[in-house]
Amino acid sequence: MNRRFERIPPLPVLVIIALFLIMGAGAMRIAHEMPAYAQEKPKAICCELTETQHLKLENVQLKYALAKTQFDAAQKALNEAAAAFNSEVDAVKKENSWPADLAFDFQALKFTEVPKPAEKPKPADPPAAKPAEKKKP
Repeated sequence: MNRRFERIPPLPVLVIIALFLIMGAGAMRIAHEMPAYAQEKPKAICCELTETQHLKLENVQLKYALAKTQFDAAQKALNEAAAAFNSEVDAVKKENSWPADLAFDFQALKFTEVPKPAEKPKPADPPAAKPAEKKKP
C-alpha cells in the first residue's frame, strides 16, 4: 500500500473534527449577532406622566406604605396580646392546680373539660372459614 494513505485518520475522526468546526463557526456567528449585555440600552419611555399625575401616584404610594407599616405593627401587637393571654390562661390553670388538658372558651371566659372521644366498639371477628369438605365418589 501507499504510505501516503496511512497517515489519514479514520473516517469517524474526520467526521467529529468537521462537526466541531461547524459548531464553532455557528457559535461564533451567534455570538457576533447578539449584543453584549453591558451594551444594552434602556428602552425609551413611551408615556410620560404629567406632574399632577405623578404627584397623585406618589401620594397614593405613600399612603399604601403607611397603611402597610401600621398593619404590620397591629399584627405584631395582636400576636403579643394573644401570647400574653395564653400565658395568663396557663397561669390560672397552674394556680388552681387544674389539669393541663382543660379547654378555654375565649368568648365566654370559661374553662371546660375536653370531651373524651368515645371508644369505638371493636368489630366482631368474622367466622372462621370452614375447610372445604372432600366429596366422596
